Amino acid sequence: MAKSQKMNLVTATAAFATMVGMTSMLGIPAFAATTTGPTNGYLIGSQFFNSSAVSTSSTLLQEVNNDLSTNPSGFYFELNGSFVNYNQFMATNPLSGSTPVATALANYATAHPVTLPVAITEVNADGTTTPVTFPGQSTSGVSAVSAVNGSLTVTFSSALSTAPTVSDFTVTQSVNGGTATAVTPTA
Repeated sequence: MAKSQKMNLVTATAAFATMVGMTSMLGIPAFAATTTGPTNGYLIGSQFFNSSAVSTSSTLLQEVNNDLSTNPSGFYFELNGSFVNYNQFMATNPLSGSTPVATALANYATAHPVTLPVAITEVNADGTTTPVTFPGQSTSGVSAVSAVNGSLTVTFSSALSTAPTVSDFTVTQSVNGGTATAVTPTA
């Protein structure tokens, strides 16, 4: 393992340990059992790790640490339905002064809402994954757009609950970086 990778792993592990300590300071057990759906866990990229599962699985804990070492800036923690980007939260030094941790977290989450990935999977203790959706999460993003010989194709990342119609789309065109002009799409 290269020295830079070791540094990232140490930093990520320290961040993870600090986050666990912060949740405990809030009076929310870092490794609380879930009731309905994912709650009180860690989002790294598009993988969610339930804190109670991580606490009982050394394999999951190792995977969290591995993911953190490769994606330290994509570390979010979820507490009671709100996601906070850990690095951004700590960079603002919200824990200084007399503001209680719970208040600092709530204020930060309100002021800095997180846009969640469209497709999130929960990593289970047995290594399998399960698609999950969180409140406020968009579940249908555009995964690809192609234009060939006047035909425009839009591919969505998941099935839509309502089929779109041509009038749902706004199309502009630009040739070689020229001025963009509106185009009225037809079926």
